[in-house]
Amino acid sequence: MGAWGEESCSNDSCWDALCFGGIEEIHEITQEEVKPCLDKLDTEKTSYGAFYGESEDFLGCVIWILRQGLVVEVKYIEKAKAVAEKCLTDEESLSRWCSKTARLEHLNKEIREMQSAIENDGQGIKEHIPSLFEKLGGCLGASDNA
Repeated sequence: MGAWGEESCSNDSCWDALCFGGIEEIHEITQEEVKPCLDKLDTEKTSYGAFYGESEDFLGCVIWILRQGLVVEVKYIEKAKAVAEKCLTDEESLSRWCSKTARLEHLNKEIREMQSAIENDGQGIKEHIPSLFEKLGGCLGASDNA
């Protein structure tokens, strides 16, 4: 999966899905790119045969977009929220992450974020999402002081 955290948007397959959906620069995604991207992901199949719209990658894409402060159609947030709720009890899914406890905490936070966005007509809240390098930098800095 290439995960560097337990958030739905912190793995390589989510970023690959965003690119597959037509996003050229995920850190500079625009509102105009959101609908075409999610429309494409909702109708296309993943490399393993499931529909993106029913996958954890789709959930990660919706979370990423909402955390950029952009608007996502409520129908897509509801689909992603259903995926997150299913993941809460899916042991196979949970086993793919480094920490089951942390993953569950992030899923619950993401469900609350999506519910808030649903209640606000799809409006996300801009949030700084640490990059892989920021996370590694924190780890490297800690080991340098040891």
